[in-house]
Amino acid sequence: MNLIESLLGYRPFSSGLEIRESIMKSRGRDAPSEPLDDTNSLLIFETSRQHTWLVATSDSLYFVLDDIRMPEPQIKRAVRRHELKARDDGTVAVDTRSKSTSTGLVDVGLRRRGWLYSKGLFSSQRPIEQAINELLRATDRSPIAGHDRTGVATAGSSA
Repeated sequence: MNLIESLLGYRPFSSGLEIRESIMKSRGRDAPSEPLDDTNSLLIFETSRQHTWLVATSDSLYFVLDDIRMPEPQIKRAVRRHELKARDDGTVAVDTRSKSTSTGLVDVGLRRRGWLYSKGLFSSQRPIEQAINELLRATDRSPIAGHDRTGVATAGSSA
């Protein structure tokens, strides 16, 4: 932290590991026994004062805001894996729309929220939809709404 940041009350951004650790320490944690090894993080939005991270665990997907004007990162939303809507191919429903030349809005799963994402963090070779599904697959220990781990629709599902 430099002198100006200190005088203004800013702190440095948290790393991906620090973001994951903050979830493990959080009071709102769904599964406190879940090991840190079973988590992965993805930076989806960045400005000079804010970062937004997605953190996947074997049980949940967390949306974490890291605002350097705040004392610590904040969990803004947590969605249990079984609440995420899967497409026919077993991937999670991820929809995007443009907001400006540098930012877009992303919806993940059943609930529409329109989280900001920075287009510059993703490419045509690895778009945000693919990056989010890779993040979830890397920590996949439980089925996503209506699908088993292989992406096959389960009995009684409407996927």
